[in-house]
Amino acid sequence: MIAPPIRTAGLALPRVSPRFWQRLWQIVAVFAALMAGLGCLYLVARYLASGFHDPRLVLHFFLGITPLLALVAIWVVMAIERKRLTEEDLLGALTRLGVAQRELALNQRLAAVGEVAATISHELRNPLGTITSSVEVLSRNPGLGPEAEEDVERIRRNIRRCGRIIDILLDFARQGANEIVPVDLGAWLGASLAEQSFGRFVTLEIAQGMQIRCDPSRLQFAIHNLVDNAGHAAEAAGRTPRITLRAYRSTAPATGPSGQARGQTVIEVTDNGAGMPPELRARAFDPLFTTKGAGVGLGLPLVRRVAQMHGGDAWIAQSGAAGTVMRLSVGDQT
Repeated sequence: MIAPPIRTAGLALPRVSPRFWQRLWQIVAVFAALMAGLGCLYLVARYLASGFHDPRLVLHFFLGITPLLALVAIWVVMAIERKRLTEEDLLGALTRLGVAQRELALNQRLAAVGEVAATISHELRNPLGTITSSVEVLSRNPGLGPEAEEDVERIRRNIRRCGRIIDILLDFARQGANEIVPVDLGAWLGASLAEQSFGRFVTLEIAQGMQIRCDPSRLQFAIHNLVDNAGHAAEAAGRTPRITLRAYRSTAPATGPSGQARGQTVIEVTDNGAGMPPELRARAFDPLFTTKGAGVGLGLPLVRRVAQMHGGDAWIAQSGAAGTVMRLSVGDQT
């Protein structure tokens, strides 16, 4: 019940846990109630024992039983405390079990989606390659008119879109980070975002020389996805995108058999969109769930998978009328 001491002006002062005073007050209350009951019994016994040769024996008896009542009071309070702790442990275990069951169901669903994605991607790649070759041959025909050229360009755009979808499906089906290398986060993100459609709207807030170890291609995909979502959210709200990408060091909760906390890098993407309502926020990381007409519903699930491959996670830190804050953590890689 007594916490470690604190030092003030060179003096060590014991820091008393609030639960200590709560338990002490409960013991005093129970003891007082028992003493009140004992007092009533004493008065009744005194009245009934008026004919005894020595009535003081009744007083001595009740005074002698007082320490026993104190022990009973302590036992009652401790029993109540044990019951409370048992109920808390049970509720905690049930909560952890529910979380584990939800994670298991999600992982099973992700595995099933991954298998289907790999099959579909493989089956689509060959016919899409044939269509691409045919379109390129057709585009070289000198007799094409302006309308036909527009149709060819439309076909090319949709082929590229199908190619991106296939790449997403294949990446979703893959397991594990392929290549872990050290990266200068600021320089790498600056060069990476220069090739991204919403890159010109991004403000970087990253300490100079900040290093992480990661799989660059996968992490790039995850960050580009978050930046794309941020830009689209701002445009959907009728605003010019204003995206802030910052990174900072943090400490992950203690996990694993060592029970020790470990370092991690948190990458945060903030937009100026209209935010997400709670019902969408709860399903944002569900596979195949999307609010975009041309979306696949695997973007954020892939972002989370990439983060988990790097020993981290991805989550929605906050969302409101002023915008949304997405965070992706990357655990320290050995």
